[in-house]
Amino acid sequence: LSDKEYSIYIDSYNPATTDDPRLVVPNESRPQLRIIKVDRSDGHRLKGYTFEVWRDTVSLGDFVTDDNGEILIHAEPGTYLVKEKAAADHSHIIDPNPQQIKLAAGDKTPRELVFYNDVRPGMHLVKLDSSDLKTVIPNARFKFETTDGSWGPQERRTQADGTIDLTDMPVNTALVVTELECAGYVVDDAQRIIQLKPGQNFELVFTNRKQPSLKLTKKSSDGSVLPGVTYSLTKIEDGARSLERTPSTAGEVTWENLQPGLYSLKETVTDVRHILDPREYHIELVAGQNSTIVLSNDVRPNLIIHKKDAVSGAPIKDCVYLVKSADGRTLAEAKTDETGTAVVRNLLPQVVEVIETSVPEPYLLAKQSKLRTLFPNQDADVYFEDYVKPTIVVRKINSVTDELIETPAKFHVVY
Repeated sequence: LSDKEYSIYIDSYNPATTDDPRLVVPNESRPQLRIIKVDRSDGHRLKGYTFEVWRDTVSLGDFVTDDNGEILIHAEPGTYLVKEKAAADHSHIIDPNPQQIKLAAGDKTPRELVFYNDVRPGMHLVKLDSSDLKTVIPNARFKFETTDGSWGPQERRTQADGTIDLTDMPVNTALVVTELECAGYVVDDAQRIIQLKPGQNFELVFTNRKQPSLKLTKKSSDGSVLPGVTYSLTKIEDGARSLERTPSTAGEVTWENLQPGLYSLKETVTDVRHILDPREYHIELVAGQNSTIVLSNDVRPNLIIHKKDAVSGAPIKDCVYLVKSADGRTLAEAKTDETGTAVVRNLLPQVVEVIETSVPEPYLLAKQSKLRTLFPNQDADVYFEDYVKPTIVVRKINSVTDELIETPAKFHVVY
């Protein structure tokens, strides 16, 4: 647009003989600004990159490169400042340096500003199983931050292929990489410091060993599997945290995903047929290794009481016995069955006293109790014999004829 004023003087004007008067107002062409975005490595144009443009310190807004990697602005004369703001993706590093140019009216060709961008380094973190380097580990959590605190911290997780693509990471500065979490594996607590440079690719490999496990197989001393026994597993340096487990019907229990270290294994509950194992076992668990331990329990002894007739040897039923410990505590009461036996089951190893407390008629009660020592894994037998109560027959006879005298007579019997 021309800002000049123009005037024309018309003297004698005869349209029949004179040409029409003509006023020519010249206009200078607007200047044009072309912003070009170029990959420094191969020179190809980059589309989708955003620039902010200022004219004489006044922002004209944001402009985005087209499919040809260009922005063409039909501008007014003035001084222009152009700054790159954002990239279409994270494949290239944003140019932090703005460019300035002065545009004048009448420029016949567009003035150009070319921005060269470096390709971001291909930063790939790879997470692998140390025991099998073909096995990748997904969902491991990492923290990233610059050493000077200018960026981060950011947390990211490995994808299904065990990698983290960090092409948007800051370049030309030191980055600290810290592993935070890796389910089922021991965390690698060694920090890594790396520095990414434009155009370079970088791969950082973290290998992790699996967290150790402990498999307990529980058996009876007779060789059969023993379910229903509860064990407490405690890391010795962290004694406040106990992991209790009970073996399955197969007599097995497994603690998984444990931290390496020295553990205490102790039995807390056993079944009624077995003796509680009082020992404490120390087991060292090492990363990447699965440990096993086989433990057995002694069977509680049974006390079998046998009762028979002292003369005929026939079994006597319904005889009652009291079983006491050596310190006088009553442990059980038992009665003989048709076979003349009574069984007191699942006693602890100790010395017991067996006392006969009741017998059926016409037997005499045994006066002497019996002591027996009970040992693990073997039953103990104790035998009692009873006599029938004696009978006194008094006959009154004629001293001459030896015939029985049927006339009633009284006698006094003294014991």
